[in-house]
Amino acid sequence: MSRPRTPHLLRHSRARFWTVAILLTAGSIGCDDDPVTPPLTPSELMKIAGDGQIGRVGESVPDPLVVRVLDDDSGTPVSGVVVVWTTQGGGSVSPQSVPTDADGLAAAHRVLGPTAGDQTTTAAVSELPGIPPATFTTTAVAED
Repeated sequence: MSRPRTPHLLRHSRARFWTVAILLTAGSIGCDDDPVTPPLTPSELMKIAGDGQIGRVGESVPDPLVVRVLDDDSGTPVSGVVVVWTTQGGGSVSPQSVPTDADGLAAAHRVLGPTAGDQTTTAAVSELPGIPPATFTTTAVAED
């Protein structure tokens, strides 16, 4: 028994259909609605809040010290960058290191040392030494 023969024009239409279908499928594999976002490059550490506070010796200052890490090209906040906090002039800071949040912010709480006068706290991004640190100055006053 012989198979019916497919007309020449119909064979070409099927071939074109499958070629187009394969090309469309292959072309859509790498496509999605999200554009490719280049990675952010931290380049700036900016003081946001907490500088210039006055507090009693040995006590915590009322407001946290806050910095923001920004991208160099767009000024976009960068998350996940570890900020290291250190003190000068006595006292302590907590936490001593903290990653930036989704808004590029990192905060720490300062406890002043036992001596009256200016005490500083520095925030730095140690993994990127080219970024200048941010320095906060707090004045400790003696109890009355």
